[in-house]
Amino acid sequence: MAWEVVYSRKAAKLRERIPGRVKSALDALVLDLAATGPVRGDWPNYSKLSGELHHCHLKKGHPTYVAVWRAEEYVLWRLFMLGRTKKHRTETIQLVGSPEVINRLRKYAVKVGAGVIEPSERIPAIELSPELVTNSAGVYLRGIRNREDLTQDALAQITGISRSNISAMEHGRRPIGKETAKRLAAALNCDYRRFL
Repeated sequence: MAWEVVYSRKAAKLRERIPGRVKSALDALVLDLAATGPVRGDWPNYSKLSGELHHCHLKKGHPTYVAVWRAEEYVLWRLFMLGRTKKHRTETIQLVGSPEVINRLRKYAVKVGAGVIEPSERIPAIELSPELVTNSAGVYLRGIRNREDLTQDALAQITGISRSNISAMEHGRRPIGKETAKRLAAALNCDYRRFL
């Protein structure tokens, strides 16, 4: 992985409560962020919000689940909001300055009742989903398939790959070759190299 992706503690808790299909799409997004950075034009309704904030939809249809992330320290992508679009948006700010000024601002934020995300409240994505490392191609395939709202049977019909082979690839029991990756990528609207 070229980038490290971490969750805020709040986003990690929300991740545990979302449906499995949405969670697998989120894992695929994490793999994309880790491999190529924050700009995700290949994800549904992706947009840059403001500053270093980015967002996209994790699944088609209703309810719609949204992930929001931002860059920190040029090498870290932090998912800090995750949830259904019917919830109110969470507002955050990023403070820049000397350590003394930042500490004073943190103390003031706590005094007035604002939440402060401390570095210890960051949870690496691979701690929440170790399969991101052990079976990244399978996690990506399952996530992108769920993002496109396809069953294994539907993907099998589109690609001509048997449902049992798709299942084996998703669970890491069968490798994904270059030609198979190209067929999957054409059906799932993504880059075939992410499966290799």
